[in-house]
Amino acid sequence: MWVSLFSLAGVTGLQTIRTFDYWWHLKTGQLIAATGVIPKADPYSFSAEGARWIDIHWLFQLGLHGLYQFGGHAAVVGVKAGLLLLLVVIIGRIGVRREHAFVTGAGLLLMLVLGSDRFMPRPELISFVLLAAVLALFHRFDRRSDILIYAVIPVQLLWVNVHGLFAVGIAVCGIYLAAEIIDVMFRENHHMDVRRIRRLTAVTMLAALVSLANPNGLDGALYPFEQLSMIGTPDQRSANPQTRELAAISIYWFRMNGPVKVLLVAFSLFSFVALVANRRRLQTSDAFLWLAFALLALAAHRNVALYAVATTPIAIWELACVFRFTPLDAATAGRDHGGARGRGGCDRCGRLARSLFWPDGVAEGDRHGGDGDHAARRRNAVDR
Repeated sequence: MWVSLFSLAGVTGLQTIRTFDYWWHLKTGQLIAATGVIPKADPYSFSAEGARWIDIHWLFQLGLHGLYQFGGHAAVVGVKAGLLLLLVVIIGRIGVRREHAFVTGAGLLLMLVLGSDRFMPRPELISFVLLAAVLALFHRFDRRSDILIYAVIPVQLLWVNVHGLFAVGIAVCGIYLAAEIIDVMFRENHHMDVRRIRRLTAVTMLAALVSLANPNGLDGALYPFEQLSMIGTPDQRSANPQTRELAAISIYWFRMNGPVKVLLVAFSLFSFVALVANRRRLQTSDAFLWLAFALLALAAHRNVALYAVATTPIAIWELACVFRFTPLDAATAGRDHGGARGRGGCDRCGRLARSLFWPDGVAEGDRHGGDGDHAARRRNAVDR
């Protein structure tokens, strides 16, 4: 499975450069290397020369220029393929189980195909990898609650100097903190772990503060909000070819080709069914993350790739839990063990269907959504 996925990721990553943004990023990197100064005014536009410019992508541009100097466009494409392989590895490691590898494979396959149009040598690709790293760190924190969660801070420090989507990393921190507080307040038998809440609070605050560590200071930290005011109304975004990628799905849907529509629907069903099937053990943070990124995708179709990257590990994890915890009692499970090889596919489909329609049939010993602390529930969901 991994060989096939790596091959697909490699082929996707080795696409030719077909984004116009690549060229001005490359030119700006050359300008920064030559002058030693990050531009603060627009040096390119004829009609807006000298206008204020917050170049939040400066580190990406400088690295892109260095890479081009080293090996030309071929080196850029090669590193792009390497970043895509890294993305697959990070996401694939969340919730992966050897006996249910098809779950991981299906999720990663849909993600790669659905997001292929955005996997270009742009700052956005690095944002995808950094988002996956943040999600992986929080996934580990759910199981262990250790201090490694503070690794989110250097990730954010890098992110704020690469791409405006660094704000998404801060939002993810806030979502995990809010979900923990909601669980303590409203989830039955959820015991409050003060140390855990303190760490989540500290990470969220530090992630926000470290966003100031960029050449533009507060202006750079607030840049994502400034971008929102530049893109115009939904109708204007749809009419303008330069901002058409920011059009809402409801407007852009009729311009999508058939295969893309099918892929988007298939992926959405895959991730949504995963949450519904495991709803008895569903983590509040996973539900909030899925909803937040789904809304981003609905707001602008360019965010579909971001939605796929963020929700694929959630879907993989939730479906892995469904297939790990089944409605079969101990005696039936024992009998199935001997014949599982012959009926594996049918059994898995049956388990998923029973989880969707008869959740009350799940054995009490398999439920971990409301017993013990948060980290214990995650640990119980994985056969370590």
